[in-house]
Amino acid sequence: MAKRKAKFTEADDDLLDALDAQPEVKEPVKYTARQERIIAGFEDVQRFHAEHGRLPRHGEDRDIFERLYAVRMDRIRGSEECRELLKDFDPDGLIDVEADADPAEEMSADELLDALGVDAPSEDDVTRLTHVRTNAERSSPEKVAERKDCEDFEDFRPAFDRIAAQLKNGTAETVPYKGKDDQSIEPAHWFIVDGITAYVAEADEWFKPDHEKPSRDRRLRVVFANGKESDLLQQSLQRALNK
Repeated sequence: MAKRKAKFTEADDDLLDALDAQPEVKEPVKYTARQERIIAGFEDVQRFHAEHGRLPRHGEDRDIFERLYAVRMDRIRGSEECRELLKDFDPDGLIDVEADADPAEEMSADELLDALGVDAPSEDDVTRLTHVRTNAERSSPEKVAERKDCEDFEDFRPAFDRIAAQLKNGTAETVPYKGKDDQSIEPAHWFIVDGITAYVAEADEWFKPDHEKPSRDRRLRVVFANGKESDLLQQSLQRALNK
């Protein structure tokens, strides 16, 4: 819980004058977007530590996010920039805790992210996971619609910011997807796909697929909160949501 700031009164000012002292005014620290991502990424690790009573560990038998958090901690420990930035955010000294005795991932961090189907925003980003594909998705023989940069994303950004604010302040909420019919997905509908907010911007005309099921399908233009878009088939989006 945030502490309420004490109000500086006239009596306090008089006392400082009597002591010939001036209050020290600290300017709020401003962080770059990269620094904010590093801090947010470390907070993910702190939440894991609070929930499980230990730091995340490497190992193929462990949850995908635990493995990724373990890789993240390796990167943080190996970066003087991260250590310096996070020293005031680490009251429990997690960064200085020796890595667990479990064997580390044999692959590099980037190779691990790629093998697990994670699209990292940049080569040196230690914090953000934008999309995690399931094993079924990675091995599916169906044509997978590629995600590409959304050139007019700035037109959609205000709507994404509004939805994010509504989810944060409780005026909007997420509910499980239970759509069964064609009308369960329409333009202007919002979804969360693999942890990313998605907006159905457009829908093409219905067509009859070559195979018997589904009876009909259509291409959608789906814009994602990370600035990407995809021309998903509606049935593919429904399967992803049902999973």
